[in-house]
Amino acid sequence: MDLSKINFNIIGIDEAGRGCIAGSLFVTAVYIEKEFIEKFKYLDKIKDSKKLTEKERFFLYKEIEKTSGIYYKIKKITPQEIDQSNILRVTLEAMKEVALSLLNTIYKKNKSKENFLIYVDGNKAFNLKNYIVKPIIKGDSKILQISLASIISKVNKDKESIELHKLYPNYNFKKHKGYATKEHLSLIQKNGIIKGIYRETYFPVKELNFSKKYFYFKEKILNGENQESILFEINFSELSIDEKQALNTLIKKKFS
Repeated sequence: MDLSKINFNIIGIDEAGRGCIAGSLFVTAVYIEKEFIEKFKYLDKIKDSKKLTEKERFFLYKEIEKTSGIYYKIKKITPQEIDQSNILRVTLEAMKEVALSLLNTIYKKNKSKENFLIYVDGNKAFNLKNYIVKPIIKGDSKILQISLASIISKVNKDKESIELHKLYPNYNFKKHKGYATKEHLSLIQKNGIIKGIYRETYFPVKELNFSKKYFYFKEKILNGENQESILFEINFSELSIDEKQALNTLIKKKFS
């Protein structure tokens, strides 16, 4: 099949929150009717979504909401759902789900099945029978529909972070948005993990429950002490499997 001869309609998909240690993951699929693409007055702004400030994202989100011809579906995946599976699997499943939901909405409106090409931001994509799904690295700076999906996902993640900040002001969610910044890690070391909010299978969170012996060895590794001596001590210590694996990974990084 010569794809260059097919007049495709584009759906773009992106997420926000995948790299966070706290809060939900948001996945969005977007379609914009062709006749509305050039009419959207903030086109140039949207094509550079990575450079937008939070204030600009919120403004553009409101403009997207009130613009006819733009359709989207969004899914929220909780920390518990992520912990029960893994982040790649739940991300791809959510992407497939929002794509199917959006296609269903479009078909109901247009009453006909058109040719669709689905672009996914990143280097991984899902399989969808009868459709072409293509991953595209840095897609939010290349494909308008992905840029729109990026803004919608990011704004919903921002909104959640603002609400979490109101509930738990000691954690400063409005600043770090759930990402593992130095300040954030320091705050959860001080205040503890909030059940249901943190992704407990993520290493920075899991590490907080490790033993004092683990942190004793971690400090020795970071200080550059003798590799063979540390490995010998670790192998004969009463550490958990997770703790030993984490320390061995740290040794490889430190001494490679």
